Amino acid sequence: MIKNIITAIFLCSAAVSFAAKPIDEAKAAYNAGDYADAAARLEAILKKTPKDATANYYMGLTQLALDNADEAAAALRKAEDRGVADASRLLADIALADYDVDAAEEHLDTCEALLRKSKKTAPESLAETRSRLVTIKNMLERVEKIVIIDSVVVDKSDFFKAYALSPEAGRLLEGSSLPPQYSESEPSMVYRPENGKEVFWSMPDADGALQIVSAGILDDGTMEAPRPLGEELSEGGDADFPFLMADGITLYFANNGENSLGGYDIFLSRRDTDGSVLQPQNIGMPFNSPYDDYMLAIDETRGVGYWATDRNQIPGKVTIYTYLPSDTRVNCSPDDPDIADRAFIRSIKATQEPGKDYSAYLKAPAQSGTAKAESEFSMSMGNGKVYTSLSDFKNPQAREAMEQYLDRRAELARMEQRLAALRKSYADGNHSASSDILELERRTLAARSMLTRLRNTVIRTETR
Repeated sequence: MIKNIITAIFLCSAAVSFAAKPIDEAKAAYNAGDYADAAARLEAILKKTPKDATANYYMGLTQLALDNADEAAAALRKAEDRGVADASRLLADIALADYDVDAAEEHLDTCEALLRKSKKTAPESLAETRSRLVTIKNMLERVEKIVIIDSVVVDKSDFFKAYALSPEAGRLLEGSSLPPQYSESEPSMVYRPENGKEVFWSMPDADGALQIVSAGILDDGTMEAPRPLGEELSEGGDADFPFLMADGITLYFANNGENSLGGYDIFLSRRDTDGSVLQPQNIGMPFNSPYDDYMLAIDETRGVGYWATDRNQIPGKVTIYTYLPSDTRVNCSPDDPDIADRAFIRSIKATQEPGKDYSAYLKAPAQSGTAKAESEFSMSMGNGKVYTSLSDFKNPQAREAMEQYLDRRAELARMEQRLAALRKSYADGNHSASSDILELERRTLAARSMLTRLRNTVIRTETR
């Protein structure tokens, strides 16, 4: 009898061990970052036991890692029904990403109830989600009413090249425009105001966090040592993507610190007379979202503004929105049933006045003669000098090459403007534009390569 009982216990233990093995392997695959393998293993488990709380919870985690929010939510709801508290917290996060604050609050309440029932301590992540819920609810009360006139999806690596700024608004430059000792820090971009007397970018501080710095440009073209604008801009995170308005006071930038909705948010600060900066303010929705939002730039000459966001969730791409800035902030009514859609920008047409033509705002910045063209570049010569005018060149052949470079660059800008218009037309349903888009993409790629070669020729000829 005892022998039979021992045998039965052994067989039961073996069965339990065998049953637990697939979920352990799925967990191991998830923890190793092999999400496709984890999903396949979890799917096999759920076919046999569709209500398995642990399998559904890890399926939710896995689908979130794969950016499949709908599939994640479906699995997490099943785990929540089986009493998994953290599934409720994750469902609240998913709801907040869609600005569904009522659903998020309901899931958080469920999470807290489950934790109390099991007598478990609430994790810090729960408090963070609750705090984000409060922030989003407050921001939804003050969604700025703006008119968005265009959007274009571009490569994230060089997104700022899609900003068609007038010379008066300054220039957004590549990190390679800095002297070598600073360009090695690989800043994402550099901003230079119209006067060319100062440049702004971000570089790591002693702890490795990004801080915004500025550096003056002397009359001989050399650059002063960069100086931080102020740790207040970082708010415990990274600060990047600076843009200074023409008044020399108003500074837009982005950070992912404690007052961000998630990822980078756009903030506003002001420079004081002593060079210090005032406490930054989050500019709210619709500019900011739980995703990365950054590089707000305003062209007062043309009356348009731009900012970038990855709320489209296309890997390696960002959306550049073009909007009409206003001197006075006007908020949408908090009672507007479409307030969440306006905050997330579900449709840019919904922000526009019906029947109004905004095409005049989308024209490329005007070019008005050689003097204007001369002030539209900033080229580091690799010897500590930055040229901003054709008159800076000593070698006539280098000056001629630079004139060719400026002509080709203007041609590329026109091509990119045309390409953006074609892409918008295609997005609006004109699929006959596909062949023209492909051809223009090929030409712009060739034009960029030609610009790189011309730039190298200019520098070699001037400095040899």
